[in-house]
Amino acid sequence: MVRKIDGFFGSFGCVNRAHCYYLMALGNIGLGNREKAAGFIEEAVSLEPSHMMCRIFKKTFYK
Repeated sequence: MVRKIDGFFGSFGCVNRAHCYYLMALGNIGLGNREKAAGFIEEAVSLEPSHMMCRIFKKTFYK
């Protein structure tokens, strides 16, 4: 039973990591580090292509 639960929740690792990259991007945008923020946005989108806010930032700020 425990193995089934671990397998189910194991798939959330990428989503959490993508969200962390998104938050680091927001912090760097606030600090004025747009190039560094762009790298974090790219990393987040590569981990979780459906991360809506990352996709919006990518289209809006990094064309």
